[in-house]
Formats: sequence, structure tokens, C-alpha cells
Amino acid sequence: ACRSSGIGWPTAAVIDTAVLARLVLHNAEVPDCRLATLAEFFAARTMPCHRALADARATADVLAGLLGRLAAPRPGALAVLGG
Repeated sequence: ACRSSGIGWPTAAVIDTAVLARLVLHNAEVPDCRLATLAEFFAARTMPCHRALADARATADVLAGLLGRLAAPRPGALAVLGG
């Protein structure tokens, strides 16, 4: 529809919570960066279960937790993030 109307498809930013978790969390805090592990760690209101809506809600809670960690970074975190 966009192509036939001469409208470009909008690009969307991608945020990978697993990559962000590897940068923000200590190895001792979580054994891995799977969505279920991160959802449990951040006490997500919805646990992922391979259903789109539940996984999206769990991802939103995980992202909120990770962003909260970035708001109060641990010593040296800015160097890891390139700041």
C-alpha cells in the first residue's frame, strides 16, 4: 500500500533487551539473558509464554527495569556504554 501510494515505509528503532541486559546487569545477577529469566528478575507482571501479547507485556516490564538501571548506573557503566 505504501509503495503504490508513493509513501516510504517508516523505519523503527530496535531495542534488543538481551543486548541491553548484558551491558547493564552483572553476570552474578542473572544466569542468562533470556526473556523468561529477565522477566523473573525484574518481577514482570506477565511471564512470557510464547504468546505475542504476554511476551510483549513481559518485554515492556523488562525494558522498564533495564532503563531504571540505566537511570542509576553502577560505577563504570558509562564506560561500558561508550560514554
